[in-house]
Amino acid sequence: MKHMKHIWSILCQNSIIDSETNTISLYNSLEEIKINIDKSKMPADEQIKLPIEYDVVSFWIDEDDDINKERKFYTEVELLDPNKKIISSTSTEYIMKKGIKRVRGRIKNKGLKITIEGRYWFKVKMKEKKSDKFKEVAEVPLDIIISYKILDSKK
Repeated sequence: MKHMKHIWSILCQNSIIDSETNTISLYNSLEEIKINIDKSKMPADEQIKLPIEYDVVSFWIDEDDDINKERKFYTEVELLDPNKKIISSTSTEYIMKKGIKRVRGRIKNKGLKITIEGRYWFKVKMKEKKSDKFKEVAEVPLDIIISYKILDSKK
């Protein structure tokens, strides 16, 4: 029995699906973000939510030749900080309609939580049955570079 196969995942600032052609446009791929933070305004829990929107977009294919039935699969995207601490997790159920052999999954997010400078990882996981455990199928890195500044409030 063949299964769902992950082909690629990308992190981008925005994605738009054209309803007429069913094509997707990916805008501003995210690989690195540089930010300036006022050290005196750092939250006590050392976690900052950056006011940005971003999408995690994945492309999946069904390797099964029998596409005469509707199929479901489940994905989870975890965000890990450089210390491997899970910052957030989002789960989604996808339905592949009868006759379809491929699907793009898109998870839209508002706000990016960060803890420290370094490389963050978006771990893409999937399972085909609700009762299964998620299996990691991809990792997408995002480098966060922080400049700490004490901003002069008199300006």
